[in-house]
Amino acid sequence: MATAGPTRDAAGQTSFDDYEIANGTVVFGSNVGTGTHTNGPGEYSFNGNQINSNTANLNGSALRVGDGGIVAGEDNELSTTQNYANALYVFGTGTVELTGGSLTTSGEWAFGAYAKGGGSIELTDTAITTTGNRAFGLQAETGGQITTWNVTIETSGPNAHGVQAYDTVDGKVSEIYLTGGSI
Repeated sequence: MATAGPTRDAAGQTSFDDYEIANGTVVFGSNVGTGTHTNGPGEYSFNGNQINSNTANLNGSALRVGDGGIVAGEDNELSTTQNYANALYVFGTGTVELTGGSLTTSGEWAFGAYAKGGGSIELTDTAITTTGNRAFGLQAETGGQITTWNVTIETSGPNAHGVQAYDTVDGKVSEIYLTGGSI
């Protein structure tokens, strides 16, 4: 597993691959605060990472992507253990496409995948597990959009719905699309 920052290849593609972060967060885009590894706006490859956050609140989300952040990757394991800390949090003009891997949370109100304020998430063949009170598997809010293919969602905490979409902002409806998979 890697320990340094992201790498950039000759074509200018930035990669953040094969990291293991035992207690930290990875951040892409602008207006997202700081994390263990903070990166500005741009397109990123994000593959084979194991990120576990033990920090509460949105800043404790294992992977946080905001304005101008575009992330695509495979086989990542993202997990959190504290309240309000999501495995994946995308907002503003942030976009994430992940295939395989897992999103796991154990705190209250800690969502597996959370798209807010126009953020966009696409998940394929991903396993989502939450165990906390009101820890929804998928949450789209204030114009966020989530699209899934063959995703399995398991929630076991009280009042923890598998999927929830609500609230409209500036005419943008929050949407969640599910194809295949199970809840």
